[in-house]
Amino acid sequence: DRFTRLKARPVVLEVQALTKIFESRGRAVAALSNIDFKVHQREFVCVIGPSGCGKSTLIRILAGLEAQTSGAMLLDGKPVHGPG
Repeated sequence: DRFTRLKARPVVLEVQALTKIFESRGRAVAALSNIDFKVHQREFVCVIGPSGCGKSTLIRILAGLEAQTSGAMLLDGKPVHGPG
């Protein structure tokens, strides 16, 4: 019941097909591939995983400090294009 009520709240952050590819030694390395999720108002979210799995890259992109290769991020329904 509590989870159902949480998901009924407005979506404040929506990530759609987020992908980040880096060039390393002449080859493409996918740091993130087709990441999708939604964060609802007053929802608490943690990003966990092993070293090198893309956690910091994801957070940097969400903060607008780094550009994604493809995909979209909407903060309160508006695209994120930079910090602030």
